[in-house]
Amino acid sequence: MKVNTRKTILQIAISFLTAIATTLGVTSCSL
Repeated sequence: MKVNTRKTILQIAISFLTAIATTLGVTSCSL
């Protein structure tokens, strides 16, 4: 259970960071 929760949190964190990186990248290209 603990390992699964940790994995899920890690995946969410990666998705979150990827979304932020994409947003920053698009903003930089737009500017």
